Amino acid sequence: MPVDRNRIAVVFDFDDTLTDDSTTLFLRSRGIDADDFWTRRVPARIEAGWDLELAWLRTLLDEVRPGGALEGLTNRDLADFGAQLQPYPGVLDLFDDLRAMCAAAPTKPDIRFYIVTGGLEEIVAASSIAAATDGVRGCRLAEGPD
Repeated sequence: MPVDRNRIAVVFDFDDTLTDDSTTLFLRSRGIDADDFWTRRVPARIEAGWDLELAWLRTLLDEVRPGGALEGLTNRDLADFGAQLQPYPGVLDLFDDLRAMCAAAPTKPDIRFYIVTGGLEEIVAASSIAAATDGVRGCRLAEGPD
């Protein structure tokens, strides 16, 4: 397969890079004490040897279980929340400006924007920010009876 040497890929994280921390905002929107989540519950797992991303995801899943504050959570719920997120000022302009610069360059490189995050993909993918990119990869909630 030939290599396309006239392509630029720009890869971003999402939370606290393109917008505020979506997980914290989501937790607060559902009445969960985000400060307790991040300063007590997640660190307890990290101290037990868990990786940060796995620690917060497992802690989140504790809330999704029957009886938890997020019982019955669906990907639709996550997407509905993500659609409300606002980018930091200038983020969408940055994408447009870089596209315009590439279009004006003599070699006209094809520029693509991607988001790779340890956050929840459904939240990110539903945001206006993701709509301006070429792809999103993140953690996903598998729905099921348990």
